[in-house]
Amino acid sequence: MKEAKPVEPSTEHTVDDLRVILNPRGVAIVGATDDTSKFGGRALSHLRRHGFSGGIYPVNPRREEIQGLPCFPSVAAIGQPVDVALLAVPAAYIAAAIADCGTAGVRGCVVVTSGFAEEGAEGSERQQELVAAARKAGVRLIGPNCLGFINPVLKLALSSSVALALESLPAGSIGLVTQSGSVMASMLSHASDEGGGLSACVTVGNQADIDLCDLIDYFVDDPVTRVVCAYLEGVPDGAKFARSAARCKAAGKPLLIVKAGRTEAGAAITQSHTASLAGSYEVLEAVCRRHCAVLMDDPENMLKAAEFLAAYGVPPGDGIAVMTPSGGTAAIVGDRLSAAGLRLAEISAGARADFHGIFPSGRHLNPLDVGGMPGERMMEAAVRPLEIFSQESDVGVVCVVIATSPALERKTVEWAAVAQQSGKPVVFVVTPGSVLDPVRTVLRDKGRPYCDTMDQAVSVLRAMATAIAREPDEVAHRPDDLRGVAGFAGALASGQLLESEAKSLLAAAGIPLLGETIATDVEEALRFGQEIDGPVVMKIASRDIVHKSDIG
Repeated sequence: MKEAKPVEPSTEHTVDDLRVILNPRGVAIVGATDDTSKFGGRALSHLRRHGFSGGIYPVNPRREEIQGLPCFPSVAAIGQPVDVALLAVPAAYIAAAIADCGTAGVRGCVVVTSGFAEEGAEGSERQQELVAAARKAGVRLIGPNCLGFINPVLKLALSSSVALALESLPAGSIGLVTQSGSVMASMLSHASDEGGGLSACVTVGNQADIDLCDLIDYFVDDPVTRVVCAYLEGVPDGAKFARSAARCKAAGKPLLIVKAGRTEAGAAITQSHTASLAGSYEVLEAVCRRHCAVLMDDPENMLKAAEFLAAYGVPPGDGIAVMTPSGGTAAIVGDRLSAAGLRLAEISAGARADFHGIFPSGRHLNPLDVGGMPGERMMEAAVRPLEIFSQESDVGVVCVVIATSPALERKTVEWAAVAQQSGKPVVFVVTPGSVLDPVRTVLRDKGRPYCDTMDQAVSVLRAMATAIAREPDEVAHRPDDLRGVAGFAGALASGQLLESEAKSLLAAAGIPLLGETIATDVEEALRFGQEIDGPVVMKIASRDIVHKSDIG
């Protein structure tokens, strides 16, 4: 018989723990070594490489010095404040290391070691013992089977990932929690290449103690974080996830999610990867829809959408205005947005008059081709439309698709300035290849995020539209008068609903059901069966009889 899971600390207490763990005064590496091919050696090297200003303490009872730093036989022997310890020792030694950390007053342990619940029943039992040891020691756990975390704002890299061989950590305002270490590594690399920045990035692995919902709650309260991203394989507590998503919405911080395990093949992999049951994707979709959380298909597009949301915030509306110096591109973009279910904004009469003062009267205004104008009017035709679109009430986002045309670098400088000043989101799309790398450099230098393909831009635009706060769709199905189901509230509280009563509740929530009625005698049953005029199923309706077979 499985041992019951220990009682979880409150959300408030967990967020307080995470504030200390992710922003530590001192860090210990238990299992530190000079060998950077091993987890403990590589993690220590990363800590030193990126310039963390807090205390760094290698722990190894067989050494007096490691990588040029004094080494300690135990965490308790350090004698200096240590708020978090990375445990890179075999599974058999983890419980003892946790007890040592508890003696030293360590707030949290990051367990990178694998061999726990992801390996089946015996591993699950070892993992429960791990949590029990942590509870006894008063220590919180991240992991096991994780790759640690980074806090670029503090220049803190507490991870053994080889992706941390960067010159600097990309600091910014995107918070990331992921069950996969390789996903963290990939997104860290993309953020470094493209100018995006992270407030913190935490891998939770098997989520034995601290789970992804705890991290979402931490990011909601973190003043540096503006957007929250999550890669998840399984949600241990659906109600807790819904509360965390609701907190993101209330705080005005978009929550972007990539969910693995939607298919049978993916679900099998997540079970063996981090011992995560995939759960119902349809239920997750419903929760996300209710709280304006954004489900996305891949981590790279999630990070790209987060960059735009961090730079501009959630759009004021879902209307999209498109401008490009290419007529053919304008037509393609119009098709793409329409196919994706995205809405082109309506242009006001005043804006139409402004546009007709610049362009020939027959030119289509959204999407707008800003090319083909005489040299003396080229810059006005390129820049003024962005100003006009940015002032339109029905325009929530302007999409500027940059195609090859004269003076592109000069135009891009002006576009970036307008985007900075207007405050309205501008999605730049640089579709040509390396020939327009100078344009990309201008956008990066001006702090303006951009997309390289229309596929990516459509994904970003859809994410921005989804993040707009709306009343949940379910409200439209909620009846004004629920007196019809109020009569059996007592039965609901006792768990003794008749099937017909349960179906009434479902119908009140807007869920379509097959027709049914209650017959109290044989004659009524025959009459109702004739009225239905088709296959009929009869069941007993009694609070005293749960199963027909019970009474023969």
